[in-house]
Amino acid sequence: MARFHLPMTKGDYHLSLPRLIAFALPQWPLAAIGLPIAVFLPPFYAGELGLGVQAVGVVFLIARFWDVITDPVMGLLSDRFPSRWGRRRHWIIIGSPILMISTFIIFNPMVFYSGMTSATLLFWLIIMYVGWTMVTLNHLSWSAEVHTNYHERSRIQAAVQVLTIVGLIVVLLIPVLVKGEGDSAVREMSVIGWYIFLMMIPCVGVAVLLVPEQKPAAHGPDDEHPGFKHIIAILVQNDPLRRLMAIFILDGFLSGIIASLFSFFAMDALGLDKRANLLLLVYFMVGICMTPLWAKLSYRVGKRIALVSSMLYSAFALALLLAIPPGNFLVAMLLYILIGANFGATTFLARSVMSDVTELDTLKSGKQRTGLFFALMTLTIKMGVALAVGIAYSVLLPWIGYEAGADNSAEAIRGLRNIYVFIPIGCALAMAAIMWTFPLDEAKQKEIHAALAAKEAEAGS
Repeated sequence: MARFHLPMTKGDYHLSLPRLIAFALPQWPLAAIGLPIAVFLPPFYAGELGLGVQAVGVVFLIARFWDVITDPVMGLLSDRFPSRWGRRRHWIIIGSPILMISTFIIFNPMVFYSGMTSATLLFWLIIMYVGWTMVTLNHLSWSAEVHTNYHERSRIQAAVQVLTIVGLIVVLLIPVLVKGEGDSAVREMSVIGWYIFLMMIPCVGVAVLLVPEQKPAAHGPDDEHPGFKHIIAILVQNDPLRRLMAIFILDGFLSGIIASLFSFFAMDALGLDKRANLLLLVYFMVGICMTPLWAKLSYRVGKRIALVSSMLYSAFALALLLAIPPGNFLVAMLLYILIGANFGATTFLARSVMSDVTELDTLKSGKQRTGLFFALMTLTIKMGVALAVGIAYSVLLPWIGYEAGADNSAEAIRGLRNIYVFIPIGCALAMAAIMWTFPLDEAKQKEIHAALAAKEAEAGS
């Protein structure tokens, strides 16, 4: 008979602030890896290391495709093979040195190779994504299991989001702080590599040593884990999961459009110079300040209403971008402050809801499949981002006649502005519509938790 093991926290137990920060700390260096991989490394390898745009594009595309494959595989493995220390921490410990070594080599290629080839870069990117998935996916899965309380889960995800934004801000500042004459790009990448390497050790160490984890469930003979057909069946039969996956893919698409077209929009549609990068910095900093407030709103009105409010706010704030006069940096800054007030709110609240959905699955199936559910979450987000970048660059920009770095017509600039604003607005409104009738709330989650406790007591008697 399957056993129903509840997380270590019971009732109204409240994680202390130091323990909450300790748990969220690994997201700091993980965020510091993600941004450079997307923004800094491709031009660095294509330009300074001479691999060329086409070769680097193919290498990063293959590596990203590999990253998508590893998510569900890691989710299944982490669910199936716990240890006596818990379900997630040993995977994070195993993955951390893999991630640290591969990342250090990728950011410091001149130390290890006289000439980095495309094949060598691809090899280390694949190794890096293996370590990345082991650490990131298991930390997110652990975040769903560290507490059973409906609102405490939102508080935990808010802390994870804040530390993620801190990591983004610091790594954005590094190129500015170390910029100089000569091989500045080589120096910038080297400093980022050292920074990530040195930050991983204390951040991961504090989390795994100071934050306890639930003991793994004992596997009975009926505790089989799903294959591909079973995963599809889970999706078809689980309405809350289907809704969340739709929200995650739309959120990924929204984020992908905004991120991939930001430079074009800021430079051409808004007529701003290199100061446009300051908009991102302010955007992230406002997100840090507002994340706790979004969490408190969810305590008061519930996650569903808070999520719908976040999505509708996104649509409203994005529409204000149409009011920015070309070349007016001050107005652009003020409006990006308004937009930044919602940065990450949809993501961390939806992750908190996913924690509740996994508990519903545990009640129905008798199995803990948190790793699989969070793998499906990361998979759909990545699919949304990839679709956004692919459609924007290969379909939408050619369709409106926009060319990067060219002297574009007023019509092409207007088309760019419309794509940047109206497509994300459409995604936000669609997410709000999906979430409006979401079936899980605090009362339902308490019923689920009580039913799990009853089955655990029955199984132990």
